Amino acid sequence: SLGGSAVEPQYVADGQTATRPNEPTRDGFNFGYWYWWGEDGLGDLVEFDFDTPITKDIRLYASWNRIVTVTFETNGGSTVESQQVMQDQIVTEPSEPTKDGYIFIGWYASESLTGSPVTTFRGSGNRTYYAKWLAEDTQITVTASVSMDVVVQKTENADGTITFTVKSAN
Repeated sequence: SLGGSAVEPQYVADGQTATRPNEPTRDGFNFGYWYWWGEDGLGDLVEFDFDTPITKDIRLYASWNRIVTVTFETNGGSTVESQQVMQDQIVTEPSEPTKDGYIFIGWYASESLTGSPVTTFRGSGNRTYYAKWLAEDTQITVTASVSMDVVVQKTENADGTITFTVKSAN
């Protein structure tokens, strides 16, 4: 079982089929399937088909998939549950966390919150993604240069956001 729990050998009459054993267990892994070297005992390892008649002694090996934990550090926001997935599996994007007085910007692969937000979450080893926040009262300055006469209209929306509309003065 290659590091998993013990699996007893089976004795099978010539030309009969083996019985699929209970799946072994191994800490930190999910069992995948049983594999062997094939009929001729040469070449690539292949998944064993339990409908194969047994005509000689064979040895089966357990295939394992590593389980990794993906953690979401919300940096003071609401809790987001960790996910356990198989190595390199795509992770389900979590719901956005909330934090009073802040707007959620996105998840980042780096604790320093640099680079671009993560758009695909993959369980490539145990890893942590970090939430980035922007205070709701953050002042943002936008500077634009125009070469014609324009009219800028400011609208304060019911949800508290402000919209600027730029139109030609003509």
